[in-house]
Amino acid sequence: TAIRRRHLGPHCLLPAAQAWPIIETMDRRTIVSFVEKGIQAPSGDNLQPWRFRLEAEAVRLYLDLDRCREFFNVECRPSLVSVGAVIENMAIAASAAGCAAPTQYFPEGDSPASAVAHVTFQPASIPQDPLFPYIEKRATNRKFYRPKALPEKTLSSLRQAGAVEGRTRLTLVTEPRDKRGLARWIGAADRIRFEIKELHHDLFHALRFGKEEAERCRDGLDVRTFEIGPAGEALFRC
Repeated sequence: TAIRRRHLGPHCLLPAAQAWPIIETMDRRTIVSFVEKGIQAPSGDNLQPWRFRLEAEAVRLYLDLDRCREFFNVECRPSLVSVGAVIENMAIAASAAGCAAPTQYFPEGDSPASAVAHVTFQPASIPQDPLFPYIEKRATNRKFYRPKALPEKTLSSLRQAGAVEGRTRLTLVTEPRDKRGLARWIGAADRIRFEIKELHHDLFHALRFGKEEAERCRDGLDVRTFEIGPAGEALFRC
């Protein structure tokens, strides 16, 4: 079961009555639809630390600083990465509507309270991004994987997708010895998150227990997605 993202509302999109007036020179519903796709993006513990200001043919993105207080969120850098994912989703959605989405970063300076990005939507002769159908399908899968090697063709495709204009590199861990070592590091990190008070608090602040709470909050980590069964979920409640 994938965690459903928040709908547009007072916790995500700042309404005109509470924030800034919306300029109605472009179809507002179209811009809102781009934002709706944007907020499907991943974020640390699914806390979705974003705010949006709608303008004529554009959106300004702000960090929701109240959602950037986790111990791991050093200088809001993880939250800024999630903002980048929001922008990518909006650009992909805009391509499906025949629009480009040129983006200006930190248009008001680098103050934490200032806009981190200004995205303009412009009609353009561009093809629909092939990732558009998958925005709504993306989910975190915590199920056990089958111990089966991936075909070389799949590995090659993954490496190619991970190399973006020479600025990134994807490392695939395939040797059993390396996987065991990586598993030990991950296990140690999980243990530390339970042992250190600040990290433990941040984790449990993000947990959502049961369908009703998950649907009401529309953020955080639904424990049903941890694949730990009823007994494991009960232990988290202790």
